[in-house]
Amino acid sequence: LKNKHGLYTPQTQKVFGYLVQGLESEFWWWELVVKRLDILVVAIIAYTPIVYDVRGKLVLYGIVSTCALVVHVQYQPFDDRQAGLLDRVELRALQARAFTFWALTCLFIFEAIPKVAKAIAGVMLASNAIFIAIALFYIAVQ
Repeated sequence: LKNKHGLYTPQTQKVFGYLVQGLESEFWWWELVVKRLDILVVAIIAYTPIVYDVRGKLVLYGIVSTCALVVHVQYQPFDDRQAGLLDRVELRALQARAFTFWALTCLFIFEAIPKVAKAIAGVMLASNAIFIAIALFYIAVQ
């Protein structure tokens, strides 16, 4: 993989195609570096005593999710087929993820009264439902 021009040879595609398909050629490393780093950081937060309190872990999850969203917006690594469909779907997924973690953080840290908690939970569920609906729509029209 040192020669990025060889990424699209049949032999390389057979072995590594699932990692580079849909990415612009200059971002062939995106899945290997950015996405795996995201998973690693979330796993470290989840499975190590880096923060003992659940609320602290939620804050860190929110920060990691927001960073992933910002990095994606900055670089938009997916190719522009179908008018940038992959970048749009990834953007919506990262927005839903970040919003979910921040909504959960608000629920646990501020210990909202039941009416407010239900409203926040409803908006959080609606956000995720909207993402799923958008993804299904994109799948249906393709």
